[in-house]
Amino acid sequence: ERQVQSLVVDADEGCGARARERALASGSDTPDQPAVTRHRDPEASDPVALLTAAVASLKVEASASLLGQVALDRARATQVALHDLTVLSLAQLADIDDRRLHTLEGAPSMRAWAERLPADVARQHLTLARRLSPFSQVSGALRAGSITLGGAQAVCQTLTRIDRFLNRPDGMLDGQPQDQALYNVITSGVRQLICRSRGGWDPGGPTSDGDDGLPTLVRELHDIAEDPARSPREQLEAALLVLCRDVPTAHLRPALVVLTHALLPLQLEKAALAGLASRQLRLDRRSDGLGFRLTGHLDLLTGELLFTALQAQLATDLDNPDDTRAAKALREQGLDPPGTDLRPRSTGERLHDALRGARTWLLEGGLTGQRGKARPHLSITVPVESLVTQPGALPAEASAGRCWPGSLVSHLL
Repeated sequence: ERQVQSLVVDADEGCGARARERALASGSDTPDQPAVTRHRDPEASDPVALLTAAVASLKVEASASLLGQVALDRARATQVALHDLTVLSLAQLADIDDRRLHTLEGAPSMRAWAERLPADVARQHLTLARRLSPFSQVSGALRAGSITLGGAQAVCQTLTRIDRFLNRPDGMLDGQPQDQALYNVITSGVRQLICRSRGGWDPGGPTSDGDDGLPTLVRELHDIAEDPARSPREQLEAALLVLCRDVPTAHLRPALVVLTHALLPLQLEKAALAGLASRQLRLDRRSDGLGFRLTGHLDLLTGELLFTALQAQLATDLDNPDDTRAAKALREQGLDPPGTDLRPRSTGERLHDALRGARTWLLEGGLTGQRGKARPHLSITVPVESLVTQPGALPAEASAGRCWPGSLVSHLL
């Protein structure tokens, strides 16, 4: 703190000296008059001076010289400040893009202007800054800290994809009535995905963390869907922010994909047909004698069947206990190699061995035995609303986590 204060005092003194020099050069007898103030000099801006001084102090002080807990606290505070600065920089980049301020320095675009900076600007930040402009609610949530950068990026990407299908003259949203589809997605689809991410939700009474439970969520979603002051895009934007708030980060992107397919069912149909048309499989012998190279593209049904068979084989792999012991040995040694060849197989190695072990069902007609009272089989979850083709119904999902179009489900049925 003393170092920071000293640097700030030096900066203030330097700013005052520059101000007096400019005043004397202009012929003024009173260099300290209010007409010459520090905020008129961009280099003497108080927030910038404080920030520059603080960063300079942190660069001088080595982290290894701090006590353990102090170093952790300093690192935590630095990451929080870095997040706040990133949010601020996104707002500044969006302002530059909206007002085309980059033309003042001869740059044709905001991206070109950023490329001239001495510091690298992440490409995803430039894209997010441009996408944030039309979505004021996401921008406000990001400034308030109620949504992460990754969540804001995922929501903006989803809204950008859906936005071009909204407000068509015929009132249809990718082949279904827009008003009804949006209402069902907001009030039912978002609620189902939030409940699924929580592993279920007690429909009555407050929860242990003080939450009023499911009734509060239902009321909030209905208020969003029935708000006449919001446009369809603003209603969807508000609903996705609720999804970001209540769904863990690891489940957010898959949930947004499901909602996108619920609103754009025809696009899901086209993607499935394109996957079927581009199906292929190649098994090439390697010239170096190391075996074979398997490449290709599987359509939804074939990929799901293969996924089911491999998962069934993985569950009965005889080498699983060895992997467990090897992983335990690594943990005991701090994840360092134990000094022997014993190590757990990677995911790719286990899938390869599962495919080799599945020769029994591939060549002899079996399917890796039974699980309980049933053989491993293709499993697809179809919401009731999807069976009756309700607009905005969540699509069917298979065990591998992929959404299925209604035509493919009907074909299997």
